[in-house]
Amino acid sequence: DTSDSTCFKSLSRIAAELSCAVQTVKMYSPSMLFIDGSLLPLHSDKPQQGSSLESLYAEVLALYSELYSLCKGSKCQLVGIVKDSRSQKLCNLLERKLETKIEVNSDEFLSNLLLSQGERTATFSLGDSQLEFSKNVNGFYMKSGNGLPYRVEFLSSTGEEKQVEESASLLAGKLYSLGSPQFSYPSI
Repeated sequence: DTSDSTCFKSLSRIAAELSCAVQTVKMYSPSMLFIDGSLLPLHSDKPQQGSSLESLYAEVLALYSELYSLCKGSKCQLVGIVKDSRSQKLCNLLERKLETKIEVNSDEFLSNLLLSQGERTATFSLGDSQLEFSKNVNGFYMKSGNGLPYRVEFLSSTGEEKQVEESASLLAGKLYSLGSPQFSYPSI
């Protein structure tokens, strides 16, 4: 099955990356750990019900949970950098807040229109009600250089909006210092 094959490759890659991240936190106790990509599994990573990949998916979810717990316990800030986002969370959030239809259907495109170099959007929750461990995952879009904005995902210790925005501002400053005017993404 082609969809199972694609899902298996993705889940295997994620499991290997998460295992490496878990070992890194255990061995080195970093103050900050960057992940290339999202801090959450994509909907396309979830196998169909009854698939033989359900146990691998459960293993991946357990690794996410372990990593979050380790980072929280060791005060390591976990950060995901998502390039080429296909998300519509920011668009949907703005539509609800502004009570209007936004004709743009891509957060990356919208944030590129809105942001100047060195700016970021407000934070928004990325938590998935079906994944208990994801409730403190937040994100924002940032434009460091001349390229397209990227999504920054991070764990917050609380869901308090003021604390989340403060964390995002500190993180954005660090990421901006890692970027360059010619290349938007931080060279992590």
